[in-house]
Amino acid sequence: MSSIRVFRALVSVSDKTGLLELAHGLVRHGVKIVSTGGTATTLRDAGFTVRDVAELTGFPELFDGRVKTLHPAVHGGILYRRGHAADEEGRHRHGIVSIDLVIVNLYPFEATVARAGVEDAEAIDQIDIGGPALIRAAAKNHRHVVVVVEPAQYAPLLDALDRNGGAVPAALAREFARRGFERTAAYDAAIAGYLDAVGEPAAGAELRTASGVPGFTAVAAPGPGAAAAAGTGGALPERWANAYRKRQALRYGENPGQEGALYAPEAGVRSRPWRRCGEDALVQQSTRRRGGRLAPPRIRESRGGRRETPESLGAALAERRPTRSRPPVTAIPSRPSAASSA
Repeated sequence: MSSIRVFRALVSVSDKTGLLELAHGLVRHGVKIVSTGGTATTLRDAGFTVRDVAELTGFPELFDGRVKTLHPAVHGGILYRRGHAADEEGRHRHGIVSIDLVIVNLYPFEATVARAGVEDAEAIDQIDIGGPALIRAAAKNHRHVVVVVEPAQYAPLLDALDRNGGAVPAALAREFARRGFERTAAYDAAIAGYLDAVGEPAAGAELRTASGVPGFTAVAAPGPGAAAAAGTGGALPERWANAYRKRQALRYGENPGQEGALYAPEAGVRSRPWRRCGEDALVQQSTRRRGGRLAPPRIRESRGGRRETPESLGAALAERRPTRSRPPVTAIPSRPSAASSA
């Protein structure tokens, strides 16, 4: 399938930035909007025609909005395979309508737990359940459904609809699906980190992040018997999940003929009390001071940043005392760039 024609969109967003402009763009292409809660109210107040999700499911929102979209009438409309005979027959038999576009941004869990003094009950209440399920369903079925997870994607979405007569190219749908899985992975990592952050690390502990093996982190504690002596049952986590985002391309990698990039933890994530990041400021200050894109030697000079090459996979990239900020991670692939190999 070269493109996905959008007839119906499910819109449910916590961040209302750009929502009305988005709705105008969808209506311009005849897209019907299904929505929930505050999103539906905002759209109706602005004069848009909106169908409540409750009309599709036959159930009202339950438990102060904890259950809204977790229903076969919703997920069936997203996940059924277009053109698949059995799926099409089952959809019509059960009265399931097609949903071709899912626009969801999640409860602001990361921003909530980043605030000082936030109560645990408030943090837990900001764990989104239906949102990640919708994103994952649409991303899985990206051959037939488009998923959008942040306001920054509204402009390219509307541009695609304008250029293609109300359709979205399959390549863009796949790119958006990748971003959807990235978002839910980062969200889950932030939640897991928060639940694991039961207190400050033991005095003298150091964090050592191994690069090249996604999701792997080795953590060094003061001594082998410290946790047992303290009676804590173990001060170090069994797993440490995190998500990194590309902050800036480097002028070159390990050598001038190679590519490199600066990666840092997702903004707003504070999965542990001692993990507070200033990588954006580092990039801005370094760019302002030196001009243009950074190079690996400059990363090493800036606040103790480390680098990694394929020859030293497993070596510690980021090393900081608990009371200090963690430096950025520089990923330097070994493959030559297209320009250098030409």
